[in-house]
Amino acid sequence: MKYNRHSVKVIEAPQVYPVLLQTLKEYLRLDGSSDDHLLGEYIAASTDAVQQYCGRYFINTKLELTMDGFACDGGRDNTLQDGYFTGHKATFIGQSGEFDLPCRPIQSISSITTFDESNTSAVYPAANYTLDGPGGRVYLDTGATWPTDLRPRASVKIVFVAGYGPTYASVPAAIRQAILMHAGKMYECRDGCDLSDACKRILDGYRLIDDLGW
Repeated sequence: MKYNRHSVKVIEAPQVYPVLLQTLKEYLRLDGSSDDHLLGEYIAASTDAVQQYCGRYFINTKLELTMDGFACDGGRDNTLQDGYFTGHKATFIGQSGEFDLPCRPIQSISSITTFDESNTSAVYPAANYTLDGPGGRVYLDTGATWPTDLRPRASVKIVFVAGYGPTYASVPAAIRQAILMHAGKMYECRDGCDLSDACKRILDGYRLIDDLGW
């Protein structure tokens, strides 16, 4: 079985969070500014915890996905050996004409860059593919093909923007509420604390579940 290894890194992080400092202070009924820095740290930590639980980025974030290649049509690279597998087939071996991006919704693709067997890079034409932003799927347009003379490892790099939008108001209210609740809990307990069951119930409708780690 060929596994299409992938990795994702942040290229450009957002400068705002889904919850405003003033909103958290109102939630906690705090006056004054003596704890503002601490509260800001709790908002950042809470946002990260909720994003990890949901498998999403909430405010638009520029990411880079690196893959070992595109889909293969036939041959040993398109064959799974005996066994039981869970998850999308394309994550293992690719699927002809399409692949999935993580952390949906996807706002845009900045570029798809490929590296051939001599390590020469080339930007794949945007006119050849279409992005399904809500579904996180990229698929070839009619008549287009993916490059085939690629190096065997880390041959494809996709730069894209994932998130609900550029501001806190773009994020669904339920997600903002869960971040607010968790940040408030962190402030009150002043110790390591997991997401509460109440937060998880709010977030479960927004959680992306993929056994392969997307």
